[in-house]
Amino acid sequence: MDHPSKPLSLVQLQWITWVLLFAIHIVSILPYDPFVQSVIYSAIYVGSYLLIVYGNASLLIPLLYERNRKAMYMASAFLLIVIVVLLRFLSSFYVYNNFFAEKPMAFSWTGISSTLLSVMLVYLSSILFYMALHYFKLKQKQEQLQKQQAEAELNLLKA
Repeated sequence: MDHPSKPLSLVQLQWITWVLLFAIHIVSILPYDPFVQSVIYSAIYVGSYLLIVYGNASLLIPLLYERNRKAMYMASAFLLIVIVVLLRFLSSFYVYNNFFAEKPMAFSWTGISSTLLSVMLVYLSSILFYMALHYFKLKQKQEQLQKQQAEAELNLLKA
């Protein structure tokens, strides 16, 4: 007996995406680091991606940008990026130097600049994420309205 499969919700798709990204990140650095170290770094990196994506798409854009507070949005986005860059770099630096390095690594501005570059790319992706999420919500509303309209027309014909 075949059961029609229910499509995945947006939340389920997001979870699947984040888990896949985490797994891909682990696999991508596994040739260079042991498994535990790869998992820890992947958690730090994917956690920073989560902060950027949901901080921007769920908080900053709806609360500031959509309410025409664009200057406040830009300042807040800049602050979010700086905080995430510092958190990610410093936590990776701390974990490496305190748990995995035979000889502690010195602070480097190139590490911050490469972290900034990847966080900026994720920030831009978060804008695309927001637009896609917004599109799917609008599409869902439209389908619901069409269904209600069809039901109303049917009820009118029955009457």
